[in-house]
Amino acid sequence: MSMKRAEMPVDDSLDLMQRIAQNALRLGDKRCIDSVDQQKSISYGEFYRCCSQIANYLVEQGVGRGDIVSLIGSNSIEVLLIYFGTILSGAVISPINVDESEENISHILNFVRPKWVLHDVGVPAEACRVEGAAVASFSSFDEPEGRLPDDFFSAVQACSGHFEGPPPGEDDLAAVAFTSGTTSTPKGVCFTRRQLYLEGLELVDKLGMDGQDVLLEYRNYNWMSAQTLTILPSMIVGSTLVLAKKFSRSRFPRWLMEKDVTIAAGVPTVINILASDPVPLTKADVPRLRFMTSSSAPLSVERQRAFEACYGITILQMAGMSEAGFMLGSPPEAPRFGSAGTPCRYKDIFFVDDSDQRCPVGQQGHMVVTGPSIALGYLQADGSIERFPASGLRTGDLGHVDEDGYVYITGRAKDLIIRGGVNISPVEITNRVMTHPQVLDAATVGIPDPVYGEAVACFVVARGGDALSPQDVVAHCRGTLPDFKVPKRVFFVDRIPKNARGKVAKEGLMGLLAAAGDCGAAVNG
Repeated sequence: MSMKRAEMPVDDSLDLMQRIAQNALRLGDKRCIDSVDQQKSISYGEFYRCCSQIANYLVEQGVGRGDIVSLIGSNSIEVLLIYFGTILSGAVISPINVDESEENISHILNFVRPKWVLHDVGVPAEACRVEGAAVASFSSFDEPEGRLPDDFFSAVQACSGHFEGPPPGEDDLAAVAFTSGTTSTPKGVCFTRRQLYLEGLELVDKLGMDGQDVLLEYRNYNWMSAQTLTILPSMIVGSTLVLAKKFSRSRFPRWLMEKDVTIAAGVPTVINILASDPVPLTKADVPRLRFMTSSSAPLSVERQRAFEACYGITILQMAGMSEAGFMLGSPPEAPRFGSAGTPCRYKDIFFVDDSDQRCPVGQQGHMVVTGPSIALGYLQADGSIERFPASGLRTGDLGHVDEDGYVYITGRAKDLIIRGGVNISPVEITNRVMTHPQVLDAATVGIPDPVYGEAVACFVVARGGDALSPQDVVAHCRGTLPDFKVPKRVFFVDRIPKNARGKVAKEGLMGLLAAAGDCGAAVNG
């Protein structure tokens, strides 16, 4: 069965930056972004003026259509100015997770070969250098007295706040987003200007957003989930985006109440934290809060019910992936427990069996997504793009659809570890562990974690006669991996179970895990 959301009147005739320019004229002094950590905000008029200055400066520096600008920083008004200013110029923005290892940052930069690399002052400059690229740091867009002489915004401020560059085509590239996916190194997912705009627009449609909404986001801006759920929709409809660098349990109620939030982004980790350790908050305290979302990883029905019973706040389950943006979302007017919802406006969703035959209603199969809002494909090392098949992209999810078109995701065909909504490749962890001179063999799996959903666990075979401790393994991993990828439990075994083709047998690992019980060494890192 194929499912497509019913047609609804949505204006999709504009370009993303045309829409933002219209909002700048229409809304003027209205708050565009309210940055809670920076304790400052920016209006729609000022936002577009600064984006124009950035676009003009990039063009003056020889950054042309199709050139890539890599951006490394934590959530701030400045990173979003650079993000949209780059797109306005006609160049391609490539955000990089500020928490990535220097090894992966270097890999990404050498892979995309950017024309410019822009990083906030908290990121070491040496980690951002790549052959053929200009490198600049940035601090505050509106506090010149605190800037260094070579600060990016010091150079930008001399440029015109009116951009008149030639309009790019809707099929021109707009963004390259990196995701670990199922491989040990990040993949670059390419989006055209049209695809990026439609991904934001279909969330406006799905969640019924308008200019009266106030959206709360605390996930890193480089996540496609954050871009398509809150950042792009807020710019499209002219709502206010409340931006925090990271989730804070103690500050969360204050953000909702003081900022009059109407829609709050969520992931299962946050919901689990709030359900396990309640904060002083009820729906009566936030009468304008319509709902929280939950995406990026599975949320159990039990946890959802516990949260809603505790706070009286509705959770809308959603599902997406970097390659396709949001695919499914619970209709605000009719959510269903256990379901990720119905397809987004520009998505077609269906399930196939192991023979690639479409599944009927109720039958489990492999989920496939297609439509004009999924990404173009993966960037290749030679600059070409491996396009996704027109027939549809397999998501790696297993599930089924009911007679009303609601989709239920029941598992994953891929062996990703999903920790706090972040995809972690077991291969990446195993490859790092295997570089330790005292490790003979290793394998990595996800094990249940009450807060983060899953934790990284490693099975290690030490070389004969060598004394190797769990702390040694963790210290070795910490040398190149960010904390969320570092193993939290280490099991020493005599051998790694493998199948006849020499591949790791996950079933065998699960058997070892069950047999080990609590014998694996827990390591805080």
